[in-house]
Amino acid sequence: MNDNNAVLTKHIGFRISPEIFERIQNQASHEAIPANVWCRERIIEASERHLITPGEKTILAEILVTQEIIVKLLYAIVWEGKPSGDRFSQITTAAHAGKEELVRRLLEESLRESERKGKVQSEECSAPRAT
Repeated sequence: MNDNNAVLTKHIGFRISPEIFERIQNQASHEAIPANVWCRERIIEASERHLITPGEKTILAEILVTQEIIVKLLYAIVWEGKPSGDRFSQITTAAHAGKEELVRRLLEESLRESERKGKVQSEECSAPRAT
């Protein structure tokens, strides 16, 4: 990591337990750097980590539901023969009902994460409710 002390003008301080301090010291020693540099690098890495957006979570939920439908239909074909229209409808309806709950939960989690990170004000966003 490029350590240009001329631009490092802000300070962050926090307290930790002796056990965590020792763990940090060990990690820093292992990398042959001071503990404060090790901490700064980990914090910068964490701040640059990509957060999953609500849209990405929704797409993931759709993929998971599609996968669930395929697996259940294959199971029905193998063990029940050709599934009837009612059985197909039953499988897809159950999967989509679960999807709506999953998407709602994922969006609520994403909103909480965003609020915690200070990226979204709670009054600007709200997760949709399953119907």
